[in-house]
Amino acid sequence: QDINQLVGEIREIELGKKHRFRDSVGAWTCIRETLERLNNELVEKNIKVEFESSTLEKIYFYGNKCLFINSILTNIFKNSIKFSPDGGKIKIDLGKNENYLKIKISDDGIGIPKKIMKNLFVEGGGTSRPGTMGEPSHGLGLLILKESVALLNGKIQIESLSINENINNHGTAVSITFPIINNQNGENDAFNNY
Repeated sequence: QDINQLVGEIREIELGKKHRFRDSVGAWTCIRETLERLNNELVEKNIKVEFESSTLEKIYFYGNKCLFINSILTNIFKNSIKFSPDGGKIKIDLGKNENYLKIKISDDGIGIPKKIMKNLFVEGGGTSRPGTMGEPSHGLGLLILKESVALLNGKIQIESLSINENINNHGTAVSITFPIINNQNGENDAFNNY
């Protein structure tokens, strides 16, 4: 049901039938909900999740909760899980400034080789590879992720060091940034400039 709803909402957003910022989305709530959905996968690989935050307050942004959870957060966390070793660690850092929310999700997994990094957002770019326990990959997740972030007026940045580049300090960090709702009227001038 969630996937069908997501596909329908993406189509409506792309066709302009829905305003892409129609919901007030709570960042922490969505992160917790996503991790609950993925709990079995986290437990299966003994992955620990750590939270770091420069703010403890609730942060909201204009978005679409279904798209944010199913296409963005789930995609990022599934990749972190897939490419992390047994007993790995995922860190979540949530921060904000005056106008923007930034979520950084990093792991200590095997990282992304340079030859794959340059084609991450290219369709048919040869980015598909199995996870650390042979988990299958289709190579479309990051394309969907990038498009979904853009639909919500956000930005994405991916940094990675592969295990072959640095045996002691490897892994991937995905940062996503969205304009936040920062006044009582639910307005944010950053939308016009982002």
